[in-house]
Amino acid sequence: MQATARRLSVVSATFSARRRLIRSVRPTRLHKSQQFNRFRFLSFSLCQGMIRHATSEDAPAIAAIHIRTWQAAYAGIVPADYLASMSLQKRAEFWREELAECRSVIVVAIEIGEVVGWASGGVSRDVDGKDVSEVYAIYVLPEYWSRGIGRRLMEKIEEYLPSSSSVTLWVLAQNQRGLGFYRKIGYDLDGEEKTIKLCDVALLEVRLRKKYQGSAQAL
Repeated sequence: MQATARRLSVVSATFSARRRLIRSVRPTRLHKSQQFNRFRFLSFSLCQGMIRHATSEDAPAIAAIHIRTWQAAYAGIVPADYLASMSLQKRAEFWREELAECRSVIVVAIEIGEVVGWASGGVSRDVDGKDVSEVYAIYVLPEYWSRGIGRRLMEKIEEYLPSSSSVTLWVLAQNQRGLGFYRKIGYDLDGEEKTIKLCDVALLEVRLRKKYQGSAQAL
């Protein structure tokens, strides 16, 4: 009887110890304000999305964004006939080839699982572009404008550009929205201009430059 009593006492003590241990590791109940702050942080993180390197599977989305952004941003600047004639199939084929041959660095912005913007760049294509990198293009779907996606794309593409003394980009002189955006993130006109023709209409492009100390990264 005494042995049985001792065993029951040991079992009871063990269960008591387990209960104390479980209580000690239970999550602390958050105050309502703390719960709200955590929710706000998680919501902000989700809304921020992500930026990653593009793959060949992104080609159709990149092409669609390219066309939609041109049609929205350049309406009244680029001839309407040219904008209407932009082919999704041809653009997608171009970007598949571009991605397959790794001709440039291309990154995409993802929001809620969808590609909503992209940027590309590499070494400067200009004749005076020695020791200079270049942002070739950046486009974001119109419905995602003014959400910080363009700024984050520029930060990421600059991060992946080859090390150089500066980075340049070209923009249509009439694209005031684009000029304002680039100036806000440190780009200034460097005095270079060129003319392009679309549907026999001459359009002026101006070059902007940003002093830049890049760090080449493995892609």
